[in-house]
Amino acid sequence: MFFSLCVCIAGIKWQDRIPNTDVLRTCGISGIEAFLLQARFQWIGHVMRMPSTRIQKQVFCGQLVRGKRLPGGRHKRYKDGLKQNLKICGISPNELNSAQLARASWQSRCHAIDDFEATRVGAIKTKWEARKTATIRTGQWTCDRCGRVSESRIGLYVLTGSTTDDETRR
Repeated sequence: MFFSLCVCIAGIKWQDRIPNTDVLRTCGISGIEAFLLQARFQWIGHVMRMPSTRIQKQVFCGQLVRGKRLPGGRHKRYKDGLKQNLKICGISPNELNSAQLARASWQSRCHAIDDFEATRVGAIKTKWEARKTATIRTGQWTCDRCGRVSESRIGLYVLTGSTTDDETRR
């Protein structure tokens, strides 16, 4: 809904076939991944600034005394995903453990998401350009079994099936 509203406000029609990254850049907003990362980082900063007596911080920072994980592989915890996202954005996970987690300094560190968004958009554009500039193979396809020539790959597939049928009939 929100994306459709942005497209409408920017005056872009669906028929224009403009990539999502260009639409977001035109509207001056970042993608949903960056938005969710920023919300996650802000919430974690809020939890880490809480006193140690609060239940939310005890649950997030606590360890189980006993118990074990199910066999067959590790299940990803919230903390594991958070550490991975911190590394992607260039923030050290040790910064969360520091006792002096000031609100202003953490908010400035959370703006590293802009760098994440820029690299994400760059990777998407690189893949898009590689896909658009890829050479499409045109020409003739030759059957390995009978030597017949086909104009398309699907024709070669049909031809291969028909040569197999011919050989089984004989």
